[in-house]
Amino acid sequence: MRNFVCPACGDGDQVLPMIEARRRRERSCTKCGAALEIEIPALQFYLYNIFLGVFASALVPIGGLLLIVRMWPVLCLLIVALLVFMIGGSMLLNNVANVRRRDEDNWRKTAPGRWYPD
Repeated sequence: MRNFVCPACGDGDQVLPMIEARRRRERSCTKCGAALEIEIPALQFYLYNIFLGVFASALVPIGGLLLIVRMWPVLCLLIVALLVFMIGGSMLLNNVANVRRRDEDNWRKTAPGRWYPD
């Protein structure tokens, strides 16, 4: 988990969740109540989800085979490896997450590296 500072009041006790499920989500500050948006950059988020999906898909037939052969310790290690990959990846995604106030006018148009036609 990672704590972040509220852009409105400067309170540093805001906590991001341990497992990420959405790339962009809304929150409110627990101290001042300001509407915040937490956004993970798209490239890192989608690469993480693709690798997680491939890893989990590869574990299904291997897990089924281990279940039939009754190799319980190895099956438990594979499940633990999947959980570590999920939680560790989410912690890395939290480190690159951008926290912004949601009520700013057109904040996406002022983001560097973005092009918007007039």
